[in-house]
Amino acid sequence: MLCVYELYDLHMILVAIRSYPDDAINSEVVSNIIAVLNNRTESDEINQFRKALQSVESIDSSGIYDFIFTENKYSYFPLPFLKDERIYSVLSAAFEELLLALNEGNRERIVDLAECLHNLPIILVEKQFSIPNSYWKTFVKYYRNKWNSDFLRAEQKSLKRHF
Repeated sequence: MLCVYELYDLHMILVAIRSYPDDAINSEVVSNIIAVLNNRTESDEINQFRKALQSVESIDSSGIYDFIFTENKYSYFPLPFLKDERIYSVLSAAFEELLLALNEGNRERIVDLAECLHNLPIILVEKQFSIPNSYWKTFVKYYRNKWNSDFLRAEQKSLKRHF
């Protein structure tokens, strides 16, 4: 499971990709994020993304992801953990789309998608692991209109069916 601090790391990673969309290391970074999202356990382990990214060859020379080399320790804060499988599906699908954009090499699409996604982890923290309609109507709508009309549509429907 992911804790809120993992979501803050996702935000930082997306901001880095938005700022440096042409960096060759981004594809491997996103692949490792997807692996963490898909292979998570029921444990209360923290720093999962940081640990996964430390294995990316030459990540330390890029300077973009320097924050991953600091292990966060939260000894006295209660850590809320993300347990909703539908939210994991949203995150996985979003990063799969980002990986496609990175492999395609379309700089404008990468920036637009990172712009669409970079606030999602913060929204999830602030809204107690839920995604408000305003997120879909602003950030996602722009990306859908410009690049992929089906982007996160099934995941959005799954979330709506639950309520």
